[in-house]
Amino acid sequence: EKIQREFTQHKNNALLHLETIKETAKPPCGESEMIWLIHGHDNIHDKISSLLEHAKKSIIMGMDAQKIGPYETFLKNASKRGVFVGFLAREDTIDDFGTIKKFARPITLPKPSFEHQVPHMGFVYVDMKTAVVVKFVDGETESMDNAFWSESEAFISFIQMAMSSVLNGDEKVYQ
Repeated sequence: EKIQREFTQHKNNALLHLETIKETAKPPCGESEMIWLIHGHDNIHDKISSLLEHAKKSIIMGMDAQKIGPYETFLKNASKRGVFVGFLAREDTIDDFGTIKKFARPITLPKPSFEHQVPHMGFVYVDMKTAVVVKFVDGETESMDNAFWSESEAFISFIQMAMSSVLNGDEKVYQ
């Protein structure tokens, strides 16, 4: 009985201490500064679809036509709502985007003057404040395995810098 009483007293002291820590601890950053890791094709697809569905001003996608295809309905609906819809494409691949070109504006990339291995990645940039960066396994659409999503200003600035570098044909982007 004495051991149980001491155990209960120590447990209560520990819980009280944890509660004090919880009340005084501040998260290292606000929710909007967090960068989330999304696992699994279905979860990534659902997040991208939700962002596209709720876009108010602009959508820019940086994926090849095959990977943008599953989002065509969301992009078309966004365009009908007056949202700017754009996609990055090299001049020699614009025709691959088929019907998407009817309601989305191609943002043409210069063809690099050097040989490079195209990374199996893509991004979705919505309303200039939310971004998803997706990694594709072996470049296949069905194999989205991980993505980063954030509304963090630092993350968005990084995406903007990367987009600018890609649009300017900066060789460093591909290294």
